[in-house]
Amino acid sequence: MTERALHRWLPALLPAALFLVAASALILGGFERGRGAADQINYHEPVIRTFADQWPAFDFSDYLSATTPAYHVALATFARFFADSRPALQFAGALFTIGLLLTLTLAGMAGMAGSKRDAIGRAVLMTLPVTASLYVFSSGVWLLPDNAAWWGVLLIVLLALRADFGTTQLLWSGLILTLLVATRQIHLWAAAVVWAAAWIGPTRGDDALSSWTDLLRDLPLRLRRTLVAVAVTLPAFGVVYAFVRLWGGLSPPMLRDDVQGLNPAAPAFIMAQVGLFSLFFAGWLIGPARELVTKRRSTLLLAVGAGLVIALVPATSYSIDAGRFSGLWNAARATPLVFGRVSPLIVVLAVGGVDCGRLLPSARRAEMDYLNRPNLVVRRKKK
Repeated sequence: MTERALHRWLPALLPAALFLVAASALILGGFERGRGAADQINYHEPVIRTFADQWPAFDFSDYLSATTPAYHVALATFARFFADSRPALQFAGALFTIGLLLTLTLAGMAGMAGSKRDAIGRAVLMTLPVTASLYVFSSGVWLLPDNAAWWGVLLIVLLALRADFGTTQLLWSGLILTLLVATRQIHLWAAAVVWAAAWIGPTRGDDALSSWTDLLRDLPLRLRRTLVAVAVTLPAFGVVYAFVRLWGGLSPPMLRDDVQGLNPAAPAFIMAQVGLFSLFFAGWLIGPARELVTKRRSTLLLAVGAGLVIALVPATSYSIDAGRFSGLWNAARATPLVFGRVSPLIVVLAVGGVDCGRLLPSARRAEMDYLNRPNLVVRRKKK
């Protein structure tokens, strides 16, 4: 890589570099406050050290983590052969977060329209909120498997979004999914992303989906490809099944009481977060939102209806026993309830989240139209 090309790509390292600088200060300072530090001290670090002592004859039948053990085995191997001090283990664990942030930034650069410089700048800016996320940052500083798993999810999604999604991408998706569920079994849902990509993918060299009815075109080929997708994800299901058999449930026996099971309010909560954080991307969404209100009101009403169903059917009140606590639930706790069980804050944000999800394709088209304006091209040429 030439020096000029290196300088052009260096900004892509910014989110990961900022994370590493901030994380290093906490790791080297021995900071041990907060949920991340507590989970490290009480759960994940003891598991890593136990596996390091057992290496390579690991006993997975019962241990102090509600997740499958791939992350702990990786760091136990590091502890066994390289260094086993707490800071050394934390720096080794931080590599997963650095990989996550680098992958996200590079993927953003590849997907951005416009000049290389503009694409890098916007990709970096859009990755910084992820870098600053308390969830991502805490999991990167302390010994938590979360970011290692989300890195796997990101890779699967990026493979699914490739225009040339085919056999090679299917095989890689199956392998990554298997490693993913060996790290956190809860991410078995990512198999559906692989199946959907196989069905939606192009059936001819240059075809594109212009409507929902196109999903029913070339059915034999789509069925065959989806069956292959199901086949490559079977090892991941086998991993989860093996651990369920070993544990007698979805988590190790000693943590069985800590797992609360399904939460019916989860879809509403996820959509509410989408609605909340979409405020930071208002510049991309204002134009498509105006078009939705003025020209596509039936689509708007459908999205609003879907959001209301998601948010009104389950209880969305603050409840520790039901797993509805911390984060946005604390804000919902401060608002009055409707019917004694529904938070109006969650309802409004969830409806907004569903609408924003519907606007994303239009936002992409609006961005392309803006970047392709003649006067913008002329201005860049003069520059």
